[in-house]
Amino acid sequence: MKEKRLIKKELKKTLKKEQKIIKQDNHFIFEKQTCDIREKINNKLPFDIEKKFTNAFEKSFSTVFNKGIKYIERTYNKQKLMDDFEGDIKKFSYSIKKRNLNASERRVKRKILINQGLSTVEGAAVGFMGILTALADVPIFISVLIKNLNEISLQYGFDYNTESEKIVMLNIISMSISEGENRLMYSQNIDKIGYRIDLGEEIDVQLEEVIQGTSQALAEYMTTAILLQSIPFAGFVFGGLNNFRFTGNLSKVANIKYKKRYLHKMMTEQ
Repeated sequence: MKEKRLIKKELKKTLKKEQKIIKQDNHFIFEKQTCDIREKINNKLPFDIEKKFTNAFEKSFSTVFNKGIKYIERTYNKQKLMDDFEGDIKKFSYSIKKRNLNASERRVKRKILINQGLSTVEGAAVGFMGILTALADVPIFISVLIKNLNEISLQYGFDYNTESEKIVMLNIISMSISEGENRLMYSQNIDKIGYRIDLGEEIDVQLEEVIQGTSQALAEYMTTAILLQSIPFAGFVFGGLNNFRFTGNLSKVANIKYKKRYLHKMMTEQ
């Protein structure tokens, strides 16, 4: 009974944090102040930047999911993360304390800081080099996102090597870059898909369709930042700051959604 009360209390706190995230505004730094500059740059380009980046994101997601995971896994110790999670579960069963229940989240937050640092450096470098470099950098950018999500999912006990879990990740990305009703919709999608996965049910959603939707949303969201990164010298600052904020938002959404799912699973297993 004590276990269930503690889990229920923590779940209630997590749901409150989730509601705050759903209601948050979600704009890039300096977006409103730089609308005129963005339009001037966009009008001078010989191609449709949003379409170019949509295609680049689609190809990169497909490549990373189909061929890149084994390379991404070289950047962290998958087995150790899985073992750490199992150790947390055992500790909580032996000693029913809030500290043991939240051990996974503490490790997740440490990882988030490291990944935000990597993303900031990558964004600053791309901002220094300009738009064409940003296009070439898309596979690296997507790899950093997936690495971050892989590590967070493992630390809550969820393996990412199925199509269904990849669809969960894509919805987390879409939720992190959306607002209002769209953000609520993606949040609900994540919950429904995660619930069905945990019940061992099939989901009637195609990975390629979700990749297309996420790529389009990501391109729309990031167009402003990409254009601002093309400004000499200033792009260095915009790139670093916006990547830092973007990775922070993504990690916050991922942490809250995986934690909520993990707590729900623990509740049903009591």
